[in-house]
Amino acid sequence: MGKLISIFSKREDFFNPDKISDDFTQLLKIVSENAQKKKTPSDINIVINPKEFVLSEMSSFLVKNKMIDPDIFRCTLYVSGVVSCYFKNIPESYYASDYFLKGIEENNPESVRRGADFCFLLCTFFPERGNRRMMKTEDYLKMGKMMYFYFYDITRKTIGLSMGNNFVTMVEVAKEVIIQ
Repeated sequence: MGKLISIFSKREDFFNPDKISDDFTQLLKIVSENAQKKKTPSDINIVINPKEFVLSEMSSFLVKNKMIDPDIFRCTLYVSGVVSCYFKNIPESYYASDYFLKGIEENNPESVRRGADFCFLLCTFFPERGNRRMMKTEDYLKMGKMMYFYFYDITRKTIGLSMGNNFVTMVEVAKEVIIQ
């Protein structure tokens, strides 16, 4: 019988992209360390920490497939935080456009970023849900990229540009490693 492992050590607020370094050496070090932490399914009783799990799985995939790129590493760190954040918190809205409109009306770039994150999660975990509405999954892919670029345009935070440029790649990598 497996033992019960606490999933959360503490409740976190929404993930802060400012904590991700722009230093390639540091990014490479983090990814390579986490790639070595990857556990086989028999080693896992229950998902320990969603952020660590996603980071180790994606890092291992990147190293194995020789996807050595600072933007991809930065996005991997960011995506692990996004998945962890939404794993623990209920979204404000289930419509991506609500985040964008709120961001424009209130001049709040964080709302735009959350909308882009929501598009990412929808495209990664629930692509069939996107195809049941008026908008298709392809539309959410375009909207997510656009929102990340808009977030970058307003804030000049590198993660917006990195996620905008690599949105589709990150969705595919996340699908490959998380939804096996």
